[in-house]
Amino acid sequence: TRLASIEKDNYLTEIELRTVVFKEIRAMQAWCLEKDIGFDIGELTANVMTDSKWIAFIVRQLLSNAIKYSPVKSEIFIFTEIDSSGATLLHIKDAGMGIRAEDLPRIFQKSYTGTAGRESAQSTGMGLYLAQNIAQKIGVRISVQSVVGEGSVFTLRFPLQNEYVKLTGR
Repeated sequence: TRLASIEKDNYLTEIELRTVVFKEIRAMQAWCLEKDIGFDIGELTANVMTDSKWIAFIVRQLLSNAIKYSPVKSEIFIFTEIDSSGATLLHIKDAGMGIRAEDLPRIFQKSYTGTAGRESAQSTGMGLYLAQNIAQKIGVRISVQSVVGEGSVFTLRFPLQNEYVKLTGR
């Protein structure tokens, strides 16, 4: 319900990605213990300019999917890097079932659950749709690479300072 007016609730500040990621992992700790899923967290020293509430929502959604589709006793890798333009990238990599090539172009569409969604009653097709829409409104780009049987890597690209100026007008 708030998606249409999210611009009115944006508060862009400099945040530490490590703090956001750790908080969201802690919130899912019981589920991770149940599935015996661990996290390999690389250097998460990057600070980014974004809205802390909305980026936490996006990270929570991506972590939730990584946990949901990962096999028991596996690891999820979380790390950052700087791309060739100087933008910060946050990667969340799982060893799950992966996403079929024919499903990839549609995973951010409203109510699309794809092949995996037909196998899991928990899938509604709303999580990635909402995450993508929120990301666009705060200037973050979500991309995904996936191979069936090998897992997926979801990447968040945070805007450069001049891209934020275009987004916010300040």
